[in-house]
Amino acid sequence: VRHRLQVIDLLWRFRAHTQFPLSFNPWARTTVNAVAGYRATFSTAATPIIPREIQERIYNFCQSVLDSAESILGKKRTLLKAGPEELMLRDAILYVVAITTGMRNDEVLGIESGAYREEHINGTCYRWVRTVENKTKKGVVEYMCPQVTGRALEILERYAQPFQQRIADDIRGLEGLRASPARLLQLAKLRADSKRLFLCASPKGASVVNSLTNSTCNGAMSRIAKAAGV
Repeated sequence: VRHRLQVIDLLWRFRAHTQFPLSFNPWARTTVNAVAGYRATFSTAATPIIPREIQERIYNFCQSVLDSAESILGKKRTLLKAGPEELMLRDAILYVVAITTGMRNDEVLGIESGAYREEHINGTCYRWVRTVENKTKKGVVEYMCPQVTGRALEILERYAQPFQQRIADDIRGLEGLRASPARLLQLAKLRADSKRLFLCASPKGASVVNSLTNSTCNGAMSRIAKAAGV
């Protein structure tokens, strides 16, 4: 019931962006959850913390992959199909950025070109990565990070360039076509991904390039753990 009513709830929440917006709150002084009889229950997280010795092995392996970035990126890529070494490089960067910033997964995936910066205050260098925080709706935020994070993102910007260029080409192609609801949705998705860094070639669909998803990140972490021998 809640999932069905959420369609109406979305129309209310995004009334400023709809052609025929709802003129009144459909839930009055209550919420969609209450109307549906939904009662959320919360429990303490049961997933154990990764042991330090395993973290060290994965981190050191990822550092060794970053050290090989020049030779990996120097190899010619066929269209947008990344080879095993390039995928491992991207996966290693995903791990390094996540573990050194403490970002949630969707925040890591939201990082765009030029998101890393440094500032010097009274002789101390502070390093920051900009992204969008969705869970608590803070919007654009910056996470403090170490130098290795900036190095990883600089490498990732080089990796992402062909993907970003393909997105730009797709946007130009769609802008020259007659507008339709499907094309407008496709354009919106492409524009949202146009500056992102964690990109991959899509095996299917209208667009060749997509940003990574939680599912693809799970696969990336599994590959990294196996490659590191843990």
